[in-house]
Amino acid sequence: SENVLTYKLEIIIILKIYENTNLISEISFNEKTDYNNTTSKFELKQYENILLQDLTDQLIVKINNHLSTVK
Repeated sequence: SENVLTYKLEIIIILKIYENTNLISEISFNEKTDYNNTTSKFELKQYENILLQDLTDQLIVKINNHLSTVK
């Protein structure tokens, strides 16, 4: 909508690790960011894609770090 000044983008991942049928680890990962609206919807969508990729990359690092600690 044209009246929106800012947006929030949030990604939440719940990771459950099982060994056989036993849950051995459950953790949630969360990354979020706020960003301003723009008059150009094309530019806004491009920026959202960049933010989404950045947040995803941050989550991958967190998940990999967690997985390295799971025994």
